Amino acid sequence: FPVTILIGSNFTQNVGYSILENLSIDVTASYINLDNVPKGKQTGISDPVVKAKYRILDGSYRLDVLGEFVLPTANNIKRSNGDTNNSSGGSSYFAGFQVGNKFENWQWSFLSQYDYNNKATNEDRAANSKVKVDAYNSYFFQLDGLYKFDESMFGRAFVSSTIADEREDNSQTSYPSTTTNQLGAEIQRLITRDVLVRVGLDYSIVTGK
Repeated sequence: FPVTILIGSNFTQNVGYSILENLSIDVTASYINLDNVPKGKQTGISDPVVKAKYRILDGSYRLDVLGEFVLPTANNIKRSNGDTNNSSGGSSYFAGFQVGNKFENWQWSFLSQYDYNNKATNEDRAANSKVKVDAYNSYFFQLDGLYKFDESMFGRAFVSSTIADEREDNSQTSYPSTTTNQLGAEIQRLITRDVLVRVGLDYSIVTGK
């Protein structure tokens, strides 16, 4: 299988607010600067994501119901030099649940999520073209494990699968349905209460019709 090694940085900012004891809302945005993305770099600020979480169970097992909304801020842009930005080009809605269990030094969780991706605009500045991609459904599943070495050092491993439906754009170009399976591991270091540094490796396999 071809292997792409991504080298760069990803900075994420999260702001949250607890409305009730078991209901919270947060907003997340990130800035990435990645080299070796196929045929170029990917840089820029992401679309902000607004997420609501309602905790149904909070004992030995935890069960959360989740809802998310991606606020589009720009088209999905491919620049004349082949570099791309970090925007999806359209809004998305997410709904799902997460269940997990926490022990003394480790915990696990399973996330199941349905995504509805609205029409998006892809802009190719080298070709001076813009195309509208049809709305489509996707499904995301992830199993996570987290181990606490001490109060500031953690190890995390995960396996995930994303299934995206087939869609077309207004030029009649077809985008086949795809399945992306991903496996990853990372070390996390809590520098301060508000700063977490993560270093890890991910491996992905993408298959389609």
